[in-house]
Amino acid sequence: MLDRFDDNVRKSQQGTLFESIHNTVDHMLVLTRVWFGRLKAQPNELPFNQLLHPDWRELKRAFRQELRDLQRWLETRPEDFFAQQVSYRTGEGRAASFWARDLLTHLMLQLIHHRGQVTSVAGKLGAPAPELGYLFYRREMDRYLAQIRS
Repeated sequence: MLDRFDDNVRKSQQGTLFESIHNTVDHMLVLTRVWFGRLKAQPNELPFNQLLHPDWRELKRAFRQELRDLQRWLETRPEDFFAQQVSYRTGEGRAASFWARDLLTHLMLQLIHHRGQVTSVAGKLGAPAPELGYLFYRREMDRYLAQIRS
């Protein structure tokens, strides 16, 4: 859906918290890296407004890879991991601790929130509305993974 726009449109100011579609998707990658690092007890503290990938194709590749790495890692966790406390330092340096399942819920809800923002902006710019349900995402990711494996 977002590939239909050229870089100027994806990077244009659209009134969202992170200004543009591109910056919002990049922020979603930052969120995923930060929380994945915290879950692994390998902090990867990045400023939430840092731009990691100015190139759209590289951003898409990196974000897909990060999500896939997170999925693979979670699949190897023992069942009791999700009921464990995960301690970390907030971006402000304060100590914090939550259940792993709550941190994952937080991450997924943040990603859904930002995906909704991107979808809303893209719709105003003329893109067709995508399916936002999780199972549609899983099917899309399965197709993508099959494509890169072949």
